[in-house]
Amino acid sequence: MSGLIRLPLGLLALSVTLCAPSFATHDTKPSSYEFKQLLAVAAFTTDAAIANYQHALTSQLAQFGELQGKLTLTDSGPINFYDTKGCQLKSQGLLLRHRQHKQQEQVTLKLRGLSPQSVSHSSLMASGELQADVLATPSIHTIYSVAQSQPNSTIPANLNQLQQQFPALARMAPFQTLASQTLGEQALYPLSHFDLQQTVFSGVSLKLGEHKLKFSLTLWREQAQSSPLVAEISFAINNKNNALDTQSLQTAYLVLDKISAMQDWRYAANSTKNQWLYEHADNLCDSEPTQLATLTPAK
Repeated sequence: MSGLIRLPLGLLALSVTLCAPSFATHDTKPSSYEFKQLLAVAAFTTDAAIANYQHALTSQLAQFGELQGKLTLTDSGPINFYDTKGCQLKSQGLLLRHRQHKQQEQVTLKLRGLSPQSVSHSSLMASGELQADVLATPSIHTIYSVAQSQPNSTIPANLNQLQQQFPALARMAPFQTLASQTLGEQALYPLSHFDLQQTVFSGVSLKLGEHKLKFSLTLWREQAQSSPLVAEISFAINNKNNALDTQSLQTAYLVLDKISAMQDWRYAANSTKNQWLYEHADNLCDSEPTQLATLTPAK
């Protein structure tokens, strides 16, 4: 038993669910896992903040090995998300994002669900890969997603234009209910009404056997402001060709658990970047809470 990692009971139950060979098809096995934790924005108001955080992170994760590399600026540009009044895309588990990525404008449509099967049967899966986002709060849980991206600077003005841009939506029954509404109900609005800028710092990794955890620190700022509105640490581990072993994945969960225990750096509220943005979307959403949809294939 000396080579095994002992997990806390909650992590063990979750990781067994994700790692056990219980999936019926290849489509329900994520091609990668990304682990995420929001950070306290007040800690990132100085030029030294990035280096200070990496130093604290290196100390916190020392039991797993030495972090390699340095967090350096690797990407920056505008970002925004779009939805209807009442946030009908969100209610169907859909996210519509426009950003500048690697100096190229990109429109992405993402479908999210609480189980692999809820998204793997979607028509969006035809040209996408199943991803798993593992979130630290309020307790460790996983959101599965599949996405399609297009190199495009044009934002669709309404749901009909969105369907023209992403024809796979025509085969999604829940979306057809939205697309049948009046043009006024279909109109798409930006969630952020100021110039939201994203900066990404990466270049740090942690070796786990034959695999690597690749870290990124993401900041969202209003263009003219130096203090961030949102800060997030994340790390990804690849599962291409289902090559990820159980022990490495279990260790990745433990790494997230250690990161979430960094009280001086952790964001106090239970949230994600997208949830934060929806909460600050100028009452675009209804007061009633929306949930991730469990979608079934269109007939």
